[in-house]
Order: sequence, then structure tokens, then C-alpha cells
Amino acid sequence: MFDTHTHLHEETFQEDREEILEELQVRDIRGILVGTDTDTSRQGIDLARQSAPFWSAVGIHPHEAQEVSVSRVENEIRPLLAEDVVVGVGECGLDYARDLTDTAKENQKTLFQAHLCLAHETEYPVIIHTRDAWEDTYDLLKEVRQHPLILHCFTGDAAWANRFLTDFPHLYVSFSGIVTFKKNVQDIQSAARLVPPERMLAETDSPYLAPEPYRGKRNDTRTIYRVIQTLANLKGMSFEQLDQILDANAREVFGLGPEE
Repeated sequence: MFDTHTHLHEETFQEDREEILEELQVRDIRGILVGTDTDTSRQGIDLARQSAPFWSAVGIHPHEAQEVSVSRVENEIRPLLAEDVVVGVGECGLDYARDLTDTAKENQKTLFQAHLCLAHETEYPVIIHTRDAWEDTYDLLKEVRQHPLILHCFTGDAAWANRFLTDFPHLYVSFSGIVTFKKNVQDIQSAARLVPPERMLAETDSPYLAPEPYRGKRNDTRTIYRVIQTLANLKGMSFEQLDQILDANAREVFGLGPEE
């Protein structure tokens, strides 16, 4: 099993991280430790180096756009891309869920574009956070249409999934524990039915978004099987069939060999 987006390196796991990692090794669960700022990006690198089979992605979340300049992306994130365990850029993107001014939105766009430029230069895939910002996200991604892209924690509907899949040939749609929720997720589940297995990824986004029946609790990478099972049910496939495809997809997009 492959969790393509986890924050297992963050402080909330300080007390029981080793126990979780031991169980993940026994169950052959691997994943990508995703940064949301410079510090957590470095922490992800450190943990990935200590805890195979994990890799890391480095980037700055759009919530940080008011305090973070493009120069910091250049001076702090770019050097981290040279680390041997780094396989992606992100998490980065746009988040308009808060009541933002036009200036705040422009700051987010500028920060996102800086990440897209880094990814284009280095050929790393981009892990994209987009919330209530579908049109602007779509427009900015036109600049990197042929690049490997991941719509992290997809919360759109089938129409948006289809639009992104059609217009961006190397884009993957990643589903989190939200897809397992019992209420108000019809659009997301419809999207999951539409997305071809070969363009799909699974994630936990832990410690957030614990799947049913753990909703409301701290999440961790061990629950990835719940996400995969729900996706398999929606696709009319066996767990084993879909898990094999999702593992291959993750290896493909992050440039990992079959034995890694």
C-alpha cells in the first residue's frame, strides 16, 4: 500500500511515531512525507532518510503566502530539491476557503507559480492543494500542461475531475479519507467512479481527515487501507487489484523504481 500524502513527520506524532513506523514496515506500507513550509519540509527529509520506505516532498502551503516571499522559495525550498530522498514539489497551490482579499489571492498565485517554475526546471511532480479555487488553479496549470501533476485530497465533482484529466495528460487525482465519509460526499464519490484507476492515487493527509469509522480522531498512515477499500468498492474492483494499480501509479508519478 502507498500513502502518497502524509505529515507523519510533524510534532503531533512525536510520542508514538516509532510505533507507527514499525507497524507500517510490517504491513509493507510506504509513503511520501509532505512539507508545508521550510521547517516541515526539512523534517520530512530527515524522517524519510531514517525510515525507509519513505520519501519526501518539499514546498510551502498557500496559507503561508502572506508571510513567505518568492525569494524564500528560491533560497530555502530550491536547495532541498537536491536531497536524495526528495521526489516532489509541494504541497503548494491555492486556498480561497477563507475570506481573502484580491491581494491575498494574488500572493497565493505568485507563490504557487514559484513552485511550478521549480518543478518545471527539476521535472519533479507537483503536489497541488486547491480549495475553492478551481478556475484559478486550472488556469495556472496551463503553464505546465505536460508536467506530472497531483490534485491532492480531491474535493471537487466529476465535472472538474474530467476537465483536469482531459486537459492535463500527466495529472493524477488523489483521494483521501473524505471519500469514505457517509454524508455530503456524493460529488467526491462520483468523481472517484469517473477517474480511471490508472489516473488515481490514495492518501491519508494524516494527521487530518481520518476515514470512517475513525472520523474526528487523529489520522495516520495506517488507515490508508480504508481509503483504498472504499475506492475499490466505488470502482467495482477487488482491493488487491486496485492496490496494485495505485502502487504502480505512485511509483510512476514520483519516479520510483519497482524495487524501491
